[in-house]
Amino acid sequence: MGNARQLTGEHREAFARIVDDTRQGFAEVIDLILIHNERTVSGPQPRTTLNPLIAMLSVAAWERFVADVGALARSADPASVRPGEVKSNGFNVISDNEEGGHSKAVSTLKAASGGILPDRWRILVTTVSPGVFLKFGYTAEGLDPQMTELVDWWILVRHKVAHRAFPQLLKWTEQSDAEDGKTINATLARSAFTLFLQLADQSIRALTEAAEFESPDQLWLPEDWLTGTLLPQRGVDDPAHLHLWKGRSLAR
Repeated sequence: MGNARQLTGEHREAFARIVDDTRQGFAEVIDLILIHNERTVSGPQPRTTLNPLIAMLSVAAWERFVADVGALARSADPASVRPGEVKSNGFNVISDNEEGGHSKAVSTLKAASGGILPDRWRILVTTVSPGVFLKFGYTAEGLDPQMTELVDWWILVRHKVAHRAFPQLLKWTEQSDAEDGKTINATLARSAFTLFLQLADQSIRALTEAAEFESPDQLWLPEDWLTGTLLPQRGVDDPAHLHLWKGRSLAR
């Protein structure tokens, strides 16, 4: 594989496979949220175990998407690229490296989008919120320093969850409404979900625009995911159980 290059029409079929896999990744997160919604959760109940997993899989869906876009942008044979076949090491952090250059993830997305990304990002960032009601404090544009710090922190959290190493997590960039502020509760789990969902959605839209793909809307993530309230699906039709979070919509 060579250097990453801008996606064009020849990449559409492979990119559609990547997007399908990204949808599946976030759909698995949504499944966990729907299970959590089945009962009101307060205190140390079994469903609280879902919260760190929601955060971890949200990060993983983003990480896999960027790694696969990188593989596609570097491949001399786009038709051969399949989701999940390349290692995702380093394809998640978005802050600049120690030399002041872009991270592997940002460099990849910038090249693949013809320079549209990361400047196109307009990410709504949460503040301390109660329960599953999310308050969005501000809109982070491009590589906003606070947003990039938050993304990188969640990536660190993902590793600690995966390796059962929470005692090593000494810094809490985002605080929950728990008593000590240092619990991945429903608030923080859904905050992580909205953060990485927006990054993936806006990146997909920018990449489809830059590549001038036919029928670009067919490649976008479902809009009801971004509103915070799902359409009835998978046997779930109770409106009280269909909210991914409560609060404002992220749809653009």
